[in-house]
Amino acid sequence: MKRLVILSLVAVIAVATGFAGFTYGIGMAPVKTSAGLVKVYSEHATTLLSVKETEELIVKEIIADAARQANHRLSLATHAVKADKRPAAAEYVESAAGAVALIANEGDKAVAAVRNRLLEGGHHHHATPEIAAKYDPGFVVVTKTAKNGLLAQAKALGQLAAAVKDGSAGEAEIAAAKNALAKAVMEVVK
Repeated sequence: MKRLVILSLVAVIAVATGFAGFTYGIGMAPVKTSAGLVKVYSEHATTLLSVKETEELIVKEIIADAARQANHRLSLATHAVKADKRPAAAEYVESAAGAVALIANEGDKAVAAVRNRLLEGGHHHHATPEIAAKYDPGFVVVTKTAKNGLLAQAKALGQLAAAVKDGSAGEAEIAAAKNALAKAVMEVVK
């Protein structure tokens, strides 16, 4: 009985230290995770990491779409000023301000609902606290600083709309707003 206990103890120690073959003099391979399971787990990790990249690409496209809408409306405003249709030009500039707000918020309420769903499900694009502190919860691309700058641009476009309507601003100011928007968007999506 004593010999059985000693042999059992030696076997447990040998397995725990990776020398399972030692107990019987047989060259047994160490216990390890099945290569098939490692492969599946690796593929799963690749999928999860690619999902994060895909999310970033989608959000950047949401921003680019809003930027295209803002740019188009500012172009329409320029044409309306040239045609001396200032009320219409002002509406286009005001509409562009709304598109810039969409950029600042990484989309509209429908996108925010998706973002909230992801947060509630435990998905956080920016996992480390140092990086997460730079973003509003769930935001992927637009930092808090960039958001404030974009919202200031949207407000400035609202003021420009009033100036376009009353005739104190025109094509040059709209062009400057387009250039400022293009620069801000490039900074966000770089």
